[in-house]
Amino acid sequence: MYFSSKLQTLAVENSAVQEDRARVLQRCQELMDTVQDLRHQNSQFHTQLQETTVEHREALRSQKLQAETLNQCYRVIWIK
Repeated sequence: MYFSSKLQTLAVENSAVQEDRARVLQRCQELMDTVQDLRHQNSQFHTQLQETTVEHREALRSQKLQAETLNQCYRVIWIK
């Protein structure tokens, strides 16, 4: 009788542990999916940042060229 009740108790505990394990595995998979999505989003942001940086550098070069051109024009005007 003792072994029967002990076996039943262990079976109930095992069932509870199996349910916890299934829940933890499901949560782990959800977190892994979230991490994968965030990595993809981070990659997109990184690409966008690189593109924006290139655009800003080109705009800066253009503005520097315009400033140099204006500076030279003013020098010519003031020298004459």
